Amino acid sequence: MNNKFAIKLADYCLNDLKLRIANKPTPPENWSRQVPKSSTYKKQWSILKVFIESPVQQVFDYARRQAERQIMENAIDSVVIDLKYVTLKKASPHTLRITKTQNEFEDKLKEWHQYLELLQQLKIKFSQIL
Repeated sequence: MNNKFAIKLADYCLNDLKLRIANKPTPPENWSRQVPKSSTYKKQWSILKVFIESPVQQVFDYARRQAERQIMENAIDSVVIDLKYVTLKKASPHTLRITKTQNEFEDKLKEWHQYLELLQQLKIKFSQIL
C-alpha cells in the first residue's frame, strides 16, 4: 500500500471518529417524550398523548378488552418510540402496562463507546505511520 494513501486514510478515519465522539450522549432530562407524528392509530396516540408528554409519569395502565389492547400494541410497534409494554392478567379486563424506556439514549451511548474504543485502537495502529 502506498504510504501517502495510508496516511490520508488513517487521518480521515481518525478525524471522522473524533467528530463522532465529540458530543457524548446524555440521558433525557425527564420522562417527557415526543408523540409520534403517525397518520395511523390516531385514536391510540391521542389516548397516550398526556402520558407520553408527561415529564414525570413513567407507567401507563391501559385496562381494555383484548382487541383494544392489541390495537394499542400495534400502534406502539408501528413506530420507533421509547416505550415497552406487557400484559398484566390479574384482573379482567387484562391491563396493558406501558412503560417509558431510555433505549434510544442507551443505544446512542453504546455506539459512542464503540466509536471511542475504535478511535483508541486506530491511534495505536496508525501511530506507526502518522
